[in-house]
Amino acid sequence: MCHFLGCPHGSPSAAPPPSPPPDFKLRRNLGIVPAALEPPRSNPAPMSPGSDLDNPRSSRRVHTLRAVRARSTGSSSLSLSQSPGSTNPRESHGWVHHPSANPTMELRAVAVAQGPSSPERAVITLEVEKNLSSTRMKNPGFVLSIIVLALAFSSALAYDPDPLQDFCVAIDEPKNAVFVNGKFCKNPKLVNTNDFFLSGLNIPGNTSNPIGSTVTPVFVDQLPGLNTMGISMVRIDYGINGLNPPHTHPRATEILHLLEGILYVGFVNSNPENRLFAKVLKPGEVFVFPKGMIHFQLNIGKTNAVAIAALSSQNPGIITIANALFNSKPPIYPNVLAKAFQLDGLVVEGLQKKFWYDNLDLSPKRQ
Repeated sequence: MCHFLGCPHGSPSAAPPPSPPPDFKLRRNLGIVPAALEPPRSNPAPMSPGSDLDNPRSSRRVHTLRAVRARSTGSSSLSLSQSPGSTNPRESHGWVHHPSANPTMELRAVAVAQGPSSPERAVITLEVEKNLSSTRMKNPGFVLSIIVLALAFSSALAYDPDPLQDFCVAIDEPKNAVFVNGKFCKNPKLVNTNDFFLSGLNIPGNTSNPIGSTVTPVFVDQLPGLNTMGISMVRIDYGINGLNPPHTHPRATEILHLLEGILYVGFVNSNPENRLFAKVLKPGEVFVFPKGMIHFQLNIGKTNAVAIAALSSQNPGIITIANALFNSKPPIYPNVLAKAFQLDGLVVEGLQKKFWYDNLDLSPKRQ
């Protein structure tokens, strides 16, 4: 029976392979997808011109940007990481150590997603070099290591982790508490209904400020029962011409529901496209701002406006772009901002001296 490195001598299904030269390179594709989903077979991607792979006398022949080297140390280990210099975000690199391997053996494994970006369509390209005997190549433990490496190729997910208990009410006092998601959990026996309750969102925020808007948050600091739940919300009040200035939420997607007024809303996607997605909202309409995207809302109506927004994190974070750049502490060196915004240095210094208003109302929760 043939395995992924070839058919053993004496197999009825294939003739014995020729003996490799003393210095050799063996390259195979190991598919780990179901047969129905397996992409068409193709030759391995060519190495960069002039690489050491083209040199038959080279004893260390992996020098391309995609290469990750390792020597067997007599203990099994697996690793998978993005290789320095790789330009393909769907490509990960790794190496395998196995106790049965030749101490001078070097190998690399490259996991490349084929077709649609899906873990089910991953293919491992395995390159083994330098003096591997057929016995070691047939070693089932070695093959198992490669399979485990293939299964390790998956996308990292970034979001609030699921709670490991019914609830974890946040508390500032660490005594008799457990630390979860950046907060101490209140003793469950001391938890009460008020830990899950907050009033006051019916009270309009003060819009008499330089930007004409106020954001009233319901984050974990205002409602402790949100801890580990992965959600939060805000009320946003806009005066006439009021603006919720361009900002991002580094840890959350936002969905905004307009209750009153008319808003011009939008977000800009990432480089290099920087495409604007914008819409005029009327009461009862909803708009989504993807996680991490710069977004804004402007009241273009003749009356005040009110919106409620939900966010996919108990602590989504808010980075107001202008405030972060021109009101950082300590200040950013003016030449940095002058070049970035193509402004005169004196203009930047003037902007840094301005008062930059933060419209997030972090006053104590209202009962």
